[in-house]
Amino acid sequence: MKRILFLILIAFAASTHAKNVKLYLKMSFKNEEDMKRIPRVKITVKDLETEELVKQLKSDANGNITKVTVPIQKLYWIQVESEGWCTKTFYLDTRWEKVEDLPSIITFILDEKLFKVTDEKAYSFMEEEPMREFLFTETGGFTWKKEEGIRADKKLKLVRLNNVPHDKADKYLDLMEQVEAAEKSGDKAGALKLLEKAKKLHPSTEVDEAIKRIGG
Repeated sequence: MKRILFLILIAFAASTHAKNVKLYLKMSFKNEEDMKRIPRVKITVKDLETEELVKQLKSDANGNITKVTVPIQKLYWIQVESEGWCTKTFYLDTRWEKVEDLPSIITFILDEKLFKVTDEKAYSFMEEEPMREFLFTETGGFTWKKEEGIRADKKLKLVRLNNVPHDKADKYLDLMEQVEAAEKSGDKAGALKLLEKAKKLHPSTEVDEAIKRIGG
């Protein structure tokens, strides 16, 4: 009986500790070109699973947000926006199985660079698609999903630097991923067919080099 009571007390202590974990949001925003701070950036934080609004914030005159707390064990949708600037969206996954192992204070730092836009429609996809998907590490820090993040960077580059419409950019990236899989499996003919399709969407050095490499 004493042993059972002891285990219950341990479980209760762990639960109490988990509830006391504080997650601080610390953010800053800069102009990509001159690295100057961007003031009064609007930040919206939502619970992605329930779609409930959690926080609505604005950065200060120096483009900073500090000491804002949100509960853990939630998947957050964070959007930053300011008139005349690109909108960026992020996922922040604070769900963790062994919450009792986390430190009592955790700080999520987002030091983000924004760029000016004149054609909002061209970058409308950034209002929904995350540039980064952040998640906890075992030490209570944060990392991000690399494959998804690299693809997001490639898509933005295609749209911004190569003037590829965002829907075509997605198709192009899908094709290039299929090319990589076909090449790894030894299907050279299939890879070359996919590259021809990719070339019609976006003629690029990347495609030409792949055709040369695979076709010999």
